[in-house]
Amino acid sequence: MKRKKGVMKYIIAAIIIVVFIVTAALIGKKDNTVSVMAAASDISMGTIITEENVDILAVVKNIAEQDIEDNMLKDKAELIGKTVSCNMAADSIFTSDVMGEEANNRAAMINPVVAGVRASDISQFSGGIIRAGDYIDISVVDSNTGKCSNVISNVYVTEAFNSDGTAIEDNGCAMILNVLIEKESEQYLNEMLATGSIRVCRLERSTDG
Repeated sequence: MKRKKGVMKYIIAAIIIVVFIVTAALIGKKDNTVSVMAAASDISMGTIITEENVDILAVVKNIAEQDIEDNMLKDKAELIGKTVSCNMAADSIFTSDVMGEEANNRAAMINPVVAGVRASDISQFSGGIIRAGDYIDISVVDSNTGKCSNVISNVYVTEAFNSDGTAIEDNGCAMILNVLIEKESEQYLNEMLATGSIRVCRLERSTDG
């Protein structure tokens, strides 16, 4: 009888140890996550990630370690200087497959078209007077919510005009801009512009003619 009780003690002890090990493994598995970079909002194809806009366009996202894939990018430094090669939905993960190597290179565009944007007040522009050859970021302030959303980044200005449509060369403030974007982004740009007031930020003046 005593022998049976001794055996039972060992069995119970073994069961407790197994339960403890399994529980610890499950807890460890649950807490074992990896940080990757994800889109903070919808991003249009052709957008170039820069030091100026990376904190606006990208956020850190934690995902389970078992869901990690080799092509996922884990640090914002891996994004800077790269071009988004397809439209990205908010919260989608940046991967090496969707980030092109060529930045600020109009020749890298797949299907470029010229789109027009117009401001009603000079206060809608920042970063200095905009001229043809500049690169700009375009945002929109929603008329209903007041929220400012990035629409498309690092787009090339092909022409700049004042409020009456006269092309600007040396003097004057641009109010109308023609910009070069991917055709797939044109509808999204126009839809966003219809929701509110445009904001344009001039980036460091390009030396790329």
